[in-house]
Amino acid sequence: MFKILRYFKDNRIKSIIVLIVIGLIIIFYNALEQKIYKNNSSSSIYTTAIVQNTNNSFDNNASSNNSTIMQNVNSEEKAIELFVSYCNNAEIGKAYNLLSDECKNVLYKKQEDFYEKYYKVFWQQQRKYKVEKYNDNIYKLTIMNDPLATGKVDNNSFIEYITVNKINGTYKINIASLIKYETLNMKETTDYFDINVVDKAIYMNYEIYTIEILNTSLVNISLTDLKNDKEIFIQDTDKNNFYLSSSEYTEENLTIPYKEKCTIQLKFNKKYTKNNKDTKKIVFKNMKLINREYYDRVISKSENNKTTNNITYEKKHTTYPTEYFYEINLQ
Repeated sequence: MFKILRYFKDNRIKSIIVLIVIGLIIIFYNALEQKIYKNNSSSSIYTTAIVQNTNNSFDNNASSNNSTIMQNVNSEEKAIELFVSYCNNAEIGKAYNLLSDECKNVLYKKQEDFYEKYYKVFWQQQRKYKVEKYNDNIYKLTIMNDPLATGKVDNNSFIEYITVNKINGTYKINIASLIKYETLNMKETTDYFDINVVDKAIYMNYEIYTIEILNTSLVNISLTDLKNDKEIFIQDTDKNNFYLSSSEYTEENLTIPYKEKCTIQLKFNKKYTKNNKDTKKIVFKNMKLINREYYDRVISKSENNKTTNNITYEKKHTTYPTEYFYEINLQ
């Protein structure tokens, strides 16, 4: 004890400098943390989910505990708080059970899908988060690194929108900015193909329509050759057009070979707002029917009208219109 006191007495100046430096480091660290996590909205929820364990294995008994989870979810905000807490605690099954059926069907049909595509991407470490109400039942969720967990201060964050719906007395959520899903099954038959608009999924920044097309013609049909990025669009009831996100496609994956059936998902750049008008129709402004040569089978009777027939092949060329305008109503 006396040796320690003597050391500090003999090295008083050095000791004071060291203490001052340590104090400045602590003050600087706290100031940075406050700057990063400053709450700019008085209506937002801003907190850190408590981590009790780091076991990221699947909770195989999650479905049996679902009734208990449902009883605890008594508000929209609570649903989001629980989801973040389960993700931070690596309780995969419980987090998955908070998802709505439509969210599971559209994005994560199995718990393993949720784990691989969502949890492993965003929740491999402890997170802080901020929740702000966007409108009605939609919330903006900002996820940030926790410097106390990572040991470093940074500005890395990601934003997504969570939709909360009350279903059978409890609250379920759509994540990954999925707003809602609708089954459509709008079917039509033309001279060249049969089409079915199966469904649509509405996201915060775009809409996706699933279509099935059976090509009944003798030629390949291209929905667009992508030379003009305004040839495929959806139109709302106010006649506003929202165009295909053409940069995400090739002509090949927008072509239906003759006599084949294809399922294609069309993504349109329509951002969601609560004032959005309903989509009225999908328009294919300039479909291409790609004419080709082919050989037609010709059966003719042999000479002297004998029972044996001759089979030959005659070279022909299709004469479909090279360009075809088509629209399908969705109302």
